[in-house]
Amino acid sequence: TTTQVSSTTTTKATTTQESPPRWYPHFDSYDETTETMECIYDDLYPDVWNTPSEREAHLFETEESCCEAWDCYPEPPRWYPHFNSYDEATETMECIYDSSYPDVWDTPSLREAHLFETEENCCDTWNCHTETVAPSDEGRWLSNEEGTDCVFMTLPPGMLDADWLFETRDGCCAVSTCPDIVTTTSTEATTTQVSSTTTTQVSSTT
Repeated sequence: TTTQVSSTTTTKATTTQESPPRWYPHFDSYDETTETMECIYDDLYPDVWNTPSEREAHLFETEESCCEAWDCYPEPPRWYPHFNSYDEATETMECIYDSSYPDVWDTPSLREAHLFETEENCCDTWNCHTETVAPSDEGRWLSNEEGTDCVFMTLPPGMLDADWLFETRDGCCAVSTCPDIVTTTSTEATTTQVSSTTTTQVSSTT
């Protein structure tokens, strides 16, 4: 009797799973002027981004969600108060339209008071209109546009209780950037001039 033994060899093939296409930040497109970059859609992103610890921060299903995380879009232009144009005589200032406003103004706590869709809304809040000025006997300290110092302004009565206004400069500077105050003492020298008059008497002999 002949017994045949059948031997079966199983070969397991290991395949590398391809990365699925996703929206992701394209770092090479970063623009230093606008501080923005593009989001692009393909499967050429680094493999490490498709790992559990990195996936949520770098890979997205939509362009919108990618851009919300990585700032594809520059700050939109808005109407906002131009503090450097403040006129103490009329207690008014200009509202201007561009995207150069401080980043902190586009935060939930400050956006409503500083950024506006129309010039009229901005001027209603910040008194651009000299013909409708509602002067107040009180003023408040607030951070300037550049965020480099605190300035004092007379504001409409309805704004005096805003939480970003301060009754003292020290209070404002406690939460803002202010330059060091340098006190210069000047000494005034007084010079006394003494006037000397010499009288010469001439006598004649006859």
